[in-house]
Amino acid sequence: MFLEKKKKKMAIVLIDYDNIVTRTTELGKIVDFQKLHEYLLKFGEIIFAKVFIPIREGRINVPDDLNNFGYEIVACQLMKESYLIENEKLEDTVDINIILAGMEYCNFSDITDIVVVAHDKHMVNLIKKAKNRKKKVHIVGLDQVSRVLKRVVDIENIYSTLPVKS
Repeated sequence: MFLEKKKKKMAIVLIDYDNIVTRTTELGKIVDFQKLHEYLLKFGEIIFAKVFIPIREGRINVPDDLNNFGYEIVACQLMKESYLIENEKLEDTVDINIILAGMEYCNFSDITDIVVVAHDKHMVNLIKKAKNRKKKVHIVGLDQVSRVLKRVVDIENIYSTLPVKS
């Protein structure tokens, strides 16, 4: 009888910086990126980690403590929502960039887990593709994970435990 070798867990991490920072600020707290990094290691060896940050006023603001982990910083431009006739506003392309990167990583056979650090509904198509490709999907956020996400991600893989500083 042959023993089946357990596949080593290899994860990609996709972080929506504004999504998590805005919510923690609303709660009067600050994201603890050191503890977040340590927490993310529980999902497996981190092969790729990307932090998606919108460009505002021609620059991005990256906190010093985020630079220490080797995460790739992805600057996301603003675009006009031209389909809105009356109230045209600028919208960042963070979600689009996260989805495109994540879908690309779904094709990597060595990747076993996809960790999305955000809690909004825009990640549904990425999650569906990842699950189709037999990837385990984890959502790390705070208290307000979208109901839409809760319907497509196994409940045991939703973590409302984003490490914060008071």
